[in-house]
Amino acid sequence: AWVEQNHRGRLDGVSSRHHQSGTVFDELTSTSARTRTMVLVTHQNATDPAPRPTLSGVYTDHWRKTPNGWRLTRRSLQHDQHTPYHSS
Repeated sequence: AWVEQNHRGRLDGVSSRHHQSGTVFDELTSTSARTRTMVLVTHQNATDPAPRPTLSGVYTDHWRKTPNGWRLTRRSLQHDQHTPYHSS
């Protein structure tokens, strides 16, 4: 609900892509896991010649095995400290 409210109207006309790659298992047991995954978010509107990076960082995820399979129990994002790219 927070994401929907926070982004409502802000990305009208913008194609937003959320790329995740390079997952590393820092801890793995039969019932839990902790992973890190690189994340890159790009935006592109009708006048942009190409997508522009708007956020990058690393997700740290905690997983728990349940009777219904593996479930994400906690996710945190450490974003890189940078100035978002703006096309001229």
